[in-house]
Amino acid sequence: MRRPLGVWLVLGSMSLWAGGMGMDGVGAAEGQPAGKPWWEGSQAGISDQVLPPWTPVEAADGLVQVWGREYRFEGPLPLPTAVQTRQKPVLAGPIGLRGKAADQELRWTGGPCRLVEARPSAAQLTGQAESAHLECQGTIRVEYDGMIRCDLELRPKQGPVVVQELVLEMPIPAEHAKYFHFYPGRWGSSYNSRALPAEGYKSEFKPFFWLGDEWRGLSWFSESDEHFYNPKGVPPIQIVRRSGQVVFRVLLITEAWKMAEPVRYTFGFQATPVKPDRPDAWDFRTVHMGSYQVDEAFLDRLVQAGVRTMCFHEHWTDIQAYPATTHGAELRRLAEACKKRNIQLLLYLGYEMSTIAPEWEAYHEECLVAPRAGGYKRTYQPQPDQTAYIVCYRSKWQDFLAAHLEKLLKEYPISGVYLDGTANPWGCRNTKHGCGYKRPDGSVGTTYPIFSTRSMMKRIYTLVRQYVPDGQVNVHQSTCMTIPTLAFATSYWDGEQLQSLKRPEKFEQIMEILPLDAFRAEFMGKNWGVPAELLHYASGPFHRS
Repeated sequence: MRRPLGVWLVLGSMSLWAGGMGMDGVGAAEGQPAGKPWWEGSQAGISDQVLPPWTPVEAADGLVQVWGREYRFEGPLPLPTAVQTRQKPVLAGPIGLRGKAADQELRWTGGPCRLVEARPSAAQLTGQAESAHLECQGTIRVEYDGMIRCDLELRPKQGPVVVQELVLEMPIPAEHAKYFHFYPGRWGSSYNSRALPAEGYKSEFKPFFWLGDEWRGLSWFSESDEHFYNPKGVPPIQIVRRSGQVVFRVLLITEAWKMAEPVRYTFGFQATPVKPDRPDAWDFRTVHMGSYQVDEAFLDRLVQAGVRTMCFHEHWTDIQAYPATTHGAELRRLAEACKKRNIQLLLYLGYEMSTIAPEWEAYHEECLVAPRAGGYKRTYQPQPDQTAYIVCYRSKWQDFLAAHLEKLLKEYPISGVYLDGTANPWGCRNTKHGCGYKRPDGSVGTTYPIFSTRSMMKRIYTLVRQYVPDGQVNVHQSTCMTIPTLAFATSYWDGEQLQSLKRPEKFEQIMEILPLDAFRAEFMGKNWGVPAELLHYASGPFHRS
């Protein structure tokens, strides 16, 4: 969410505007030092500390408990066998790998998964199963926010074997699979959040998929479709109804494929809600602004209006999405004035690298997503004109942002960050930092770096809460509810994807733009465990004069 210079108040049904002039001063926020920069390899925000509101992980063989949820791993496959959230089961049976190898059905045998490590921040288990022709072994990691990572390795038992079918199945009680959400969606639509049709649903590969109801749900995610072997035109994601269940299927292999070497898959799962949904927007009471030209009298009026949070957009620094500024004195004055009035000041950080950033020449080829995406042109005079492109947090830019955020938190009395798109795992094929994979035809497939984006978000949350125990990580993520990354947000802004749509003539037509089922799936927050806020502009389809 980007806005022109000025101040905008979002507080219930109130609206205030304070016009402001641009910031003075143009130039690089920091010079790029010769050799390895100070931030490269930074450990800022990397911690095993269990941060509130979560509780320590409790684990035993086959059972892991985290805040509000219980996971069981009682089968031989390194996959969940039972999941409970809000005192209800969201698995109707074990998650399994169904299929056929050498014309024989896969029938897995072996002992139950075994706990190998238990710490307050995470538990790790191992599992090993075998069928007539295949072996499957792997590890399971459950982190304190309830994110499950399953790393599986399948290999032939006696030399190469033809695998005719391999399908991941996740059965969910139908009453808890009323809605779905997937990422990525698309701008101008809410089509990726809907009620599950009676006939089920089929989709091309999506790296994140959630099924749930108004209060709870279960998500699956995978960073890529590497080692998916299906005939052209066969959707790899298929949701079917079966005897009171909704079965989420991922078609890994449905055309005969010779497995001669071990094949690795990494899947993630996470039950929701991930944490309590309070405090929420009515507690935060947020104003958005874009100028240092805010006097103390205006701040006093904001306090009288009930404001408790101020998000300072990208204009706090001359370089788009850059975590440092040449306006240090002005920032300190504003931050201290806000703190004096118990207003939490949050600074904008984004998902981009600007062409005028000192690091551009040395790092843009390595750190941007490929193919290059974004291209936002910032023209806020008197600030310098520039273009900004999307970065990937699987690159060194993760260390860059974390190190600079820690520096900001040490130097200024700010209370957190307003993140624009930072929680979105943007598709990337930049092999210079490890994204992308080689397809059988030689082309490069897309990686959605969910785990690296999650690491970035976790580091940000850790830093904010270490320096400001009640600080905020306020996230704009329109269309994107990837909960393994969004779990570390204290609230989320959703709805900008709809703001370019024409305002309907009749108010009832709003339901065509944002149907109630989409709103219940994506925009309420209670089923996710992250407080929600609806983003809408005066020019958008939801505003009524």
